[in-house]
Amino acid sequence: MGTLYATEKLSDAVDSVIASAERIDVTFRNPSVYYLSDGQSKDYPPPDGWKDMIHSECERLGWNDVYWEEDGVDAYIQEIGERYTAFGTVLYIKVRRYDGGPMGWEELYQVYSDSYPNSWAVRAFPPHCELVNDANVYHLFVLQYEPGGLNIRR
Repeated sequence: MGTLYATEKLSDAVDSVIASAERIDVTFRNPSVYYLSDGQSKDYPPPDGWKDMIHSECERLGWNDVYWEEDGVDAYIQEIGERYTAFGTVLYIKVRRYDGGPMGWEELYQVYSDSYPNSWAVRAFPPHCELVNDANVYHLFVLQYEPGGLNIRR
């Protein structure tokens, strides 16, 4: 790996990134640690115990832990960042299973609601010409408030 962050310990690499960011006044919003290939690359497999290392690092820093496991569903959430929309400022997130498989609605809802309790989110279905459908990735937009007119219980 040809980077100044290459190190044997994950904590050393993360601390180096944080120090570099602080030197140039970068502020982290909703920070998390995740493995880019998430174990899916056969050419560059992650080290044994990589999820435990990431869980420990998130706990050490008080950062968001993007990996979620319960009842056989092994998924993670990647926070992409804020977007400005007709709903106001939203947090764009991607949800996917670690094994790359599809998720049913209830699985997706459970992973989302455990990570963002009491928050509304919107999932968009674009016209075919704008569709990006090359993986089992679920794109959600977390709202800062209840969107007027969308609560079907009222």
